[in-house]
Amino acid sequence: YWLIAHETAHTYWYSAPVWLREGAASFMDDVALRSHSGAPLYEPEDSCGGLGSLSELDNLPWEEEARYWGCNYTLGAGLFLELYGSLGDEAFRRAFGDLYLLVRDDPLEDECAGVEYGVCNVRAAFVDGLPPEGAAIAAEIINRRYYGASS
Repeated sequence: YWLIAHETAHTYWYSAPVWLREGAASFMDDVALRSHSGAPLYEPEDSCGGLGSLSELDNLPWEEEARYWGCNYTLGAGLFLELYGSLGDEAFRRAFGDLYLLVRDDPLEDECAGVEYGVCNVRAAFVDGLPPEGAAIAAEIINRRYYGASS
């Protein structure tokens, strides 16, 4: 069941950076699985071997990427799971939908270029697109998850 949800989610996130694509798909498969079973959402297990942030993942040399492939799933899904749990269903759904449109339509191509393309779009959807209280919560989560605990 989760695999169908995960692979179906990829049809929405095909043009996103790998961590966003796999993280969004993993988040969506978890939501589908948990809604079907009634179990609560959970934080994915850390399979990153010391890699602690999405920016570290974004900045890996290409020859190192395969070694940390699982981090695309766990770190990406962890970001969305924490945003969901902190913002609530309605605010998260609105921002997650906005994120999809931003990635699909690429209206921020000048502002969101290069390595930080994914987090720039996440920030635009979740920080710029939410009321101040939700935006502050989202900004803290995004900065910590993308740049690391010390940011």
